[in-house]
Amino acid sequence: MRTAVLLVLVALFPVGVAGHAPDAFSPSACDPDARVTLQNQSVTEAAGAATVTDATLETGGFVVLTPDPDASAGEMRVVGVSSYLPPGTHANVTVGLDAPLDRPRRLSAVVLEDASGDRVADFDGSDEFARDGCGGRVVDAATLRPVCGRAD
Repeated sequence: MRTAVLLVLVALFPVGVAGHAPDAFSPSACDPDARVTLQNQSVTEAAGAATVTDATLETGGFVVLTPDPDASAGEMRVVGVSSYLPPGTHANVTVGLDAPLDRPRRLSAVVLEDASGDRVADFDGSDEFARDGCGGRVVDAATLRPVCGRAD
């Protein structure tokens, strides 16, 4: 019985061996070179913009706001795009909204790499969405709420 329990534990919780590459599903293997953080926030109609807390881009690019972060570039509904961001880390990135919010919306910030090098956000496939080490898009989601007057 002890042997069976030990085998089950080893199968369920494998132990890494020094010198081996990390498992593709370990957090360190999936860490992206690009990062983005979007927090819940209030947005005034006058401001017409959301603030991305921080964005790190390995290559230059953009932060895109969308309700459907998994859609293909040509199918994605884009509700806002930042100005061009050079490589590096940027704090408090302003992303203008294409239209005022009429209700609270769950939006995602997605990093779009300027693969074409033209400093224009292209959704025709010439620019590419940044990927983490496991192949997923670099994305963060939050709720944006419309308010009258000043945002909190």
